[in-house]
Amino acid sequence: MSAKRSATSSPVRKRVAIREPTPSYEGRPAFWEASSSPERDTPLLLDTHVWLWTLDGTVGSLGDAAKRVIARAAQNRALYVSDFSFWEVAMLVAKGRLELSGDVGVWLERAAEAPGLLTCDRGIVAYARRTPGIPVCDARG
Repeated sequence: MSAKRSATSSPVRKRVAIREPTPSYEGRPAFWEASSSPERDTPLLLDTHVWLWTLDGTVGSLGDAAKRVIARAAQNRALYVSDFSFWEVAMLVAKGRLELSGDVGVWLERAAEAPGLLTCDRGIVAYARRTPGIPVCDARG
């Protein structure tokens, strides 16, 4: 005779351990500074604030070396923006923390067509300095 679960009993759930991704290589963190390698050819994923500054033409805290790294990546068609950045911009506009010239939907469509991790975020930079496998460029200097 098979045991049946009653409608009030909860299903048995298997616990799954979520582990941090393992870097594909062993070694030092993949951290570098734009000021020490302004001629470096590498694909770049722009952090949201760097993306906004680049599209707007206001470079914020970007140094000349970081501008050259962005220009080289753009020239090589290796400049990228995360889908998350699109979401982040939409949320900032919805909360009134960011004002765009024009409708946010139109702005995001145009931004998606513009040539697209370079960051000034101290937290991301600190994490990249100690974590192997995280390629991050500090654009502050």
